[in-house]
Amino acid sequence: MKAYQYTALALATTGTLLLPAMAARRKSDPGPHPLKILKIVQDGSSTQSMNGSSGRYHVWMQNTTDLAVDKVELQMELWSKTGRLEDTVKKDVGTVESGAKSMVELKYNVIGETNLKPRFWVLYNGGKEAPIQFEVDGPSWNY
Repeated sequence: MKAYQYTALALATTGTLLLPAMAARRKSDPGPHPLKILKIVQDGSSTQSMNGSSGRYHVWMQNTTDLAVDKVELQMELWSKTGRLEDTVKKDVGTVESGAKSMVELKYNVIGETNLKPRFWVLYNGGKEAPIQFEVDGPSWNY
């Protein structure tokens, strides 16, 4: 009888710890998307010290459709090597006209963490209540 109680307690504890982490994970829309990320470059002025790191990324994007895309936002999540979200940097791009290219600069300054792994997200108005979001794939990164 006690073995069942311990098992139930273990399952409840595991669920309490894992469910919030799974719920916090962002979901990427598989596409196709009107915006294409051409290149992401980390600026050479980025620094790492004992107390943290700072720098900036330049992101080039292009609207590949015949229609303007509005309410475009670029987000960068900075993750520690232990898998903890340290900071989120957001930049409102606005409207990207048909065929237009745009460059966005994202600056960051994180105290207490020196090794950061960025994840980039693009959000835009897709005619739904919530904006459509997709994660930028790694091959376009150059840092």
